[in-house]
Amino acid sequence: HGCYWIQVCRAGGEEEYMDEGGGFCAEAYQPALQVVRDIVDTPGGKVSKAVKEKCVASLLDTARAQRYTTGKWMVFLAADESTDAKWGEIAVAT
Repeated sequence: HGCYWIQVCRAGGEEEYMDEGGGFCAEAYQPALQVVRDIVDTPGGKVSKAVKEKCVASLLDTARAQRYTTGKWMVFLAADESTDAKWGEIAVAT
């Protein structure tokens, strides 16, 4: 198994993607992540594909709203998933 990363950024300085205090605002992402945490924390909790997709969509929407779509992302893929195709999807989505 390999672990790959990619950086996707827009033209302009990174400062335009930071919150007013000059840093990343993680609080806005917590509601979407909490849904997944609640499922995982239950006995036998398994996160469905639909819940995962909704969480990812919410995270991307929040990142776009905050204009914080640059940086390094680590994504874990199943062995049968194409790394290049998945990074292509992420690059287009952000």
